[in-house]
Amino acid sequence: MRRFMAGVFVLLALLLVPEPVFGAGTEAEDYDLSQIEEYLEQEMGAESGSFRDMLDSVLGGDFSGALSQMVTLAKQAAFSELTANKNAVRQAILIALFGALLTYFAEAFSENSVGETGFYVSYLLLAALLFTAFGTSIAICTRVLQVLLGFLSLLVPVFFMAVAYSGGTVTSLGFYQLTLLAIGGVQWLFLKFLIPIIEIYVTLLLVNSLSREDFLSKLTDLMKVVVEWGMKSLLGLILGLNLVQGLVLPLVDSVKSSAVRKAVSAIPWIGNGAEAVGQVLLGSGALIKNGIGTAALIFLLLLCLVPILKLGIVAIMYQGAAAVVQPAADKRIVACIGAVASGTKLLLKLVLYTLILFVVTVAIVCAASNANYYAG
Repeated sequence: MRRFMAGVFVLLALLLVPEPVFGAGTEAEDYDLSQIEEYLEQEMGAESGSFRDMLDSVLGGDFSGALSQMVTLAKQAAFSELTANKNAVRQAILIALFGALLTYFAEAFSENSVGETGFYVSYLLLAALLFTAFGTSIAICTRVLQVLLGFLSLLVPVFFMAVAYSGGTVTSLGFYQLTLLAIGGVQWLFLKFLIPIIEIYVTLLLVNSLSREDFLSKLTDLMKVVVEWGMKSLLGLILGLNLVQGLVLPLVDSVKSSAVRKAVSAIPWIGNGAEAVGQVLLGSGALIKNGIGTAALIFLLLLCLVPILKLGIVAIMYQGAAAVVQPAADKRIVACIGAVASGTKLLLKLVLYTLILFVVTVAIVCAASNANYYAG
């Protein structure tokens, strides 16, 4: 009779205990990472390394490869962007100085109409050059956001499967839905709404700088506030919901898992051994889950590192160009160059907010879903 009751308890345990207790998801080979690796190779090249290799390095505690890769990418990005934009910045400075020189000569000979004509010609040339350069910055920002969303769309199923295998089925479902909401929010709000507003914002700044009268500054200020509030609102909303879910959902999983483990430990003869084995396998699942999350964080940084450096260097170069020409050029010329620097800074903020949003989301999921393991 005792053996029969023990068999019943074991059967109930097999039905109730989460899958990781029996080994599913406790090895890196249990997860199909081929699509993620193909996508990363397509976007970053074969020299970026595979996601599985990065996962193995993280699980082995070796972060030197990731750090050296970041340094290499940073050097390449800085050099390439300086080379690509130095001609545009040099042309902008020369046009600004030529316009200033022409204006001074015209004023010296009392030919105001000639001076104004020279100013407008130089301004239009400068505005066309700067708007073309700003179009390149918009392309960089749009591209990196699309790449990030593509990477995350492939990562999310694998990552949250690992969360579920580590004993966090309720946690996995809740955070999975919220992460999809974050991806959709970035795709709609950032890509389809805020980037076009930034483009219009820079265009209006260029138009406003053409006239001596300030008639569009309030509108451009409003557009800048809309962009900044939009970024902060999405970041605050998603991270706030993540924190709230992180306080509740992992505890639900840990209570359920703890109850099952206590029931298994009460089985005569095999209870203690089954509980110990289950805890070891649960820990293995949690390790793999955190390893996938850490590898994802590293690749998120790698994907954003080059675009962030490019946008930052462009903003600094045009801000520096405005500072160089300010003593000699008309203030409208300086405002024209400063407009592109201001728009590039907004694009840089957009990429940074997106990176922070998903990095913190992954970190919160990894930390919160560990509650099930520590509860044992």
